[in-house]
Amino acid sequence: MKKTRIIALMCLLAVVCCGLTDADAQSNKKKKEKILENVVEKADELGVGEKIPGWKLIKAKATGRKTLMGLSLGYGNLGLTDFTMPNRLFDASGNPLDKNKFDGGTQWSIRLKIIFYRNKQFSIHTGLGYESNIFKFQDVYFPSPLTASGNLAEEKLVARYVTVPLQFKYKLSKPFSLHAGLIGGVNFNNSHTGEKFLLSADNFDYTARKEFKDFNPFKLDAQAGFTLYRLTFYFKYGILNTFKSDSDFSAHAMSWGISLGI
Repeated sequence: MKKTRIIALMCLLAVVCCGLTDADAQSNKKKKEKILENVVEKADELGVGEKIPGWKLIKAKATGRKTLMGLSLGYGNLGLTDFTMPNRLFDASGNPLDKNKFDGGTQWSIRLKIIFYRNKQFSIHTGLGYESNIFKFQDVYFPSPLTASGNLAEEKLVARYVTVPLQFKYKLSKPFSLHAGLIGGVNFNNSHTGEKFLLSADNFDYTARKEFKDFNPFKLDAQAGFTLYRLTFYFKYGILNTFKSDSDFSAHAMSWGISLGI
């Protein structure tokens, strides 16, 4: 009896699959896809699906429930919200010397993606990635050896993270989809360059580096955006403070940019 059911299901699958590839039957495509999905579900209920040759491919096509891997490359602009830093240095008149004007930043990332398709519209995305955040500041007081009193310099901070995303994606049409979710990260090196100061005085350019260990070792970003074909446009906001609670700096990072999925 079970063998007869398998033969009948194989015949029905063959008829439906042939119908899906027939150019003259495009108007009935959705109806036939639904029939195929029902046949697949029935085969699973009877426990005979795995005995049909090419079953995994047939099931993935019918239900959209499959797992894929890919690569994502991203680049964006980096900003800071609620940025504060107490003044630490004052001149003889008591005027603050630390201005620390945030001058924007950049963010780039690479991510190995694991995509779980629950159906043809809905999928769950996770994986493992690497992210670099570069913060730039202007008018930072630095006591350089070029002058007795120091000078105002350009400062750059770099933070690098290992990241793990958890995002949910909904496809509205074949080329267009929406996504939202969270991205957690661990700062594995605090800062590769530390504090990098660039200043000029007496017609001489000077670069200095200082160790910087005030980045929060963890990050958690909320991200939302949309995808058009393979291009994803996103906005991220840092839920956690970018810096440690006892740091002179205090801010939440945000970024907006574009990524290419492969």
